[in-house]
Amino acid sequence: MVNIEEKIFEFLNTIDFDITHDLGHIIRVTYNARIICEKEGGNLEIVTFAALLHDIAKKDEVDGKIKDHALEGAQRAEEFLNKLNYKNASDVAFCIASHKLRKTNILEANILIDADKLDLLGYTGLSRILMNKKRKSIEENIEYIEKKILKIPQNMNTETAKNIALKKIKVIEDFLNNIKIEIKNTYR
Repeated sequence: MVNIEEKIFEFLNTIDFDITHDLGHIIRVTYNARIICEKEGGNLEIVTFAALLHDIAKKDEVDGKIKDHALEGAQRAEEFLNKLNYKNASDVAFCIASHKLRKTNILEANILIDADKLDLLGYTGLSRILMNKKRKSIEENIEYIEKKILKIPQNMNTETAKNIALKKIKVIEDFLNNIKIEIKNTYR
């Protein structure tokens, strides 16, 4: 019998990832997705496979080769899983296609959405935010954090993710407060 998770890891090791959506990101999202799924319910296998495969097309989007990594990634993942005769390939693909949304009516997709957002919080999340090449200045990062990141805990779909987010957001809030003080003191 084929070990699908093992095959997914073999597949992931062939992919050229974006700097902020690398294998480390995939592993963290998968870890969080499993924690959420274990507490909230849902199909752990679908959640795990969706988390492992959710950003397989991200670098192509970043490089301008495709418009939507979620939709393209869902298609690629479904094709890959179908070749392995995985019976829930379409469910995994739905989760991947939905992971950029705020919410769906499918628990497994909502778990992936939450797990992916959690990786924007805490020290790792802060590092990923600051590494993003789209924002060119400290001020742009501050604005992004204020407009998007600080809202993450209140926008979680599951209670488990919300509780994790409320703990991890403190790192972001501390950074934001301290960098504003530093900037203010610099321009006295």
